[in-house]
Amino acid sequence: MKCVFPLLAGLMLAGCVRDPEKILRENLSKADTLSALSLELNPIEADLDEPVELFTRKVHMKRLPREIGQFKNLRKLNLKGNRLDSLPEELKNLDKLKELDLSFNRFAEIPPVLSSLTELEILDIYANQLTHYPAHLKNLVKLQELNIASNDITEVSSEIGSHHELIGLSIGRNKIKALPKEIGNLENLEFLSLEVNQIVNLPAKIGNLKKLFILDLGANQLTQLPREIGNLESLGSLDISSNQLTLLPKEIENLENLGSLNLFSNQLATVPKELGKLRELDMLNLTRNRLKELPREMGNLVLLKELSLGENELRDLPSEISNLTSLEVLYLWDNFFTEIPEGVFNLINLKTLQLSGNPIKEIPAEISRLKNLERLLLSETKIINLPPEISQCRKLKYLNLDSTEITQLPAEINKLEFLEEISFRKSRLTDEQKNKLKQLFPKKITFD
Repeated sequence: MKCVFPLLAGLMLAGCVRDPEKILRENLSKADTLSALSLELNPIEADLDEPVELFTRKVHMKRLPREIGQFKNLRKLNLKGNRLDSLPEELKNLDKLKELDLSFNRFAEIPPVLSSLTELEILDIYANQLTHYPAHLKNLVKLQELNIASNDITEVSSEIGSHHELIGLSIGRNKIKALPKEIGNLENLEFLSLEVNQIVNLPAKIGNLKKLFILDLGANQLTQLPREIGNLESLGSLDISSNQLTLLPKEIENLENLGSLNLFSNQLATVPKELGKLRELDMLNLTRNRLKELPREMGNLVLLKELSLGENELRDLPSEISNLTSLEVLYLWDNFFTEIPEGVFNLINLKTLQLSGNPIKEIPAEISRLKNLERLLLSETKIINLPPEISQCRKLKYLNLDSTEITQLPAEINKLEFLEEISFRKSRLTDEQKNKLKQLFPKKITFD
């Protein structure tokens, strides 16, 4: 990587192939003007006993030299991807530092010297070896972004509530089982990432986060949500995928600004009719639950563009589904549909229709009404033929007929000028039938 030096304001030694130690020595004299220093993924090791030979090559930096304290005007310090497990006390001299990146190092705990950096606004400690939330970070009252994801943290202390200016908080991919009620003190929080932990329930105080826009709770052990979830009036994206929810609170209706709701892989047997009041939703994922029916109020979600209902126990959809004319993607795979729900044919903007793994026996002529359809997936269905009217789906690009009993296609398919592939993988076609199809559609057919 080429070394980059933006005048005297910044010094980057990230992946330099030319004498980084020489470059740093030469720039120590500029310490009073330097405002940014990057030592990301640096193949150097500090030698504190011989400052003249400050860095040697070929191993990642294990210690940060005390001389770092000379850079008193530093605003940004990037130490990402080294082998650091401690920091020198001289770091406290960087009293103007606003951004510090310690990600991908070997910190088992955060040295107390960090508590001296009271001007810090962004702190990234992603992918280290922390086992607990560093309580002494409470002194960093100006902190706006904190990333301590991908560590081994088992508990978050109540001190987290001291960061009143915090806008973004990432604690995902740890071993956290519970959150302190003080999480509710973070009233300026807009982004909260808690995915891939072991959280069983949420404190009611989470409802205090009125500015929260993104909440990621995916891959935890939640069995329910507190009613106070409905107080998150600014929430635009909510991910509760891969949990163990059996019910949704009716207060979810209050999330009037919610645009994306991911409930993939839970234990939901029903969804409340109040879901139909989320008029701003454009993505709803209910795949891999235990749903047998949907409330007709789902038809009120007129801005919905993507609806995922795969791997449930559905046999039909409410007729009101026909109101979802903004829908572009509809996933219905692995349910119990024996026919395509009639309302689907009113979805005039539909581009992808996934029906694989259902015992559907035929595709009716009404398929022709889906003028914008680009992808039609019918693998592992009971269909034995396609209607000539499919040729009126003029924009069709991909047709999946894997593992079906279809042995011939209507000649009208040749009218589909945008068709790129017809997949016949795992079919029961004889060689003679395959050869015939190849002659009719030489560039489009795909077999095993």
